[in-house]
Amino acid sequence: MKLSTIAISGNNRLQHGVFALIAGAAGTLDTTELAHLQVYIVIYVTLALILSFWFLPALVAMLTLLSHSEIIRALRGTLITAFATGSLLVVLPLLAEAGKNLIG
Repeated sequence: MKLSTIAISGNNRLQHGVFALIAGAAGTLDTTELAHLQVYIVIYVTLALILSFWFLPALVAMLTLLSHSEIIRALRGTLITAFATGSLLVVLPLLAEAGKNLIG
């Protein structure tokens, strides 16, 4: 059975199929492809940090009466958690609570 047929042969096996496809692709990487992947990861992390800690708080500061430093101070821990987990659903309640504390 091919890996692609495992990936699409049902909801139950979908996650295992996707993992198998990615594992197969990662297992056949040579050093030049790994270097390209490393460049992608560094660019991705850099842009995510710039968006999280500079651009989005600056946008909120421009649209509200809050300063950039107030926003960063209130959301720093939550933004670090969001960046580390990679999931907005984990930190959404924390973001909402910090926003309420900032406003009122």
